[in-house]
Amino acid sequence: AVALAQRVAQERCEEVGKEVGYAIHMERKASAQTRCTFCTTGVFRRRLLGDPRLTGLTHVVVDEVHERELHGDFVLMVLKQLMEEREDLNLILMSATLQLEVFRDF
Repeated sequence: AVALAQRVAQERCEEVGKEVGYAIHMERKASAQTRCTFCTTGVFRRRLLGDPRLTGLTHVVVDEVHERELHGDFVLMVLKQLMEEREDLNLILMSATLQLEVFRDF
């Protein structure tokens, strides 16, 4: 999350913590101006638990979605249900080795 935020901020010619930020286990670098926050699955899961409707978010990008693990699968289940309630929420799933049929059926 940190490296991604640094790279995107660099591409945008700005500092991390302004429009591009990150949140990891015990560290957060973001501000009221932040529009794109990179975070770990654990941080995102805590966000879901505290705000199940993901108020204020319009897009969620899940990378490495092919890497199946408990927390990632939980996040995908909750996002699938939330998308039925929030038509304005956009979900982008990314993977270099995604088996499209598996996720399409899901």
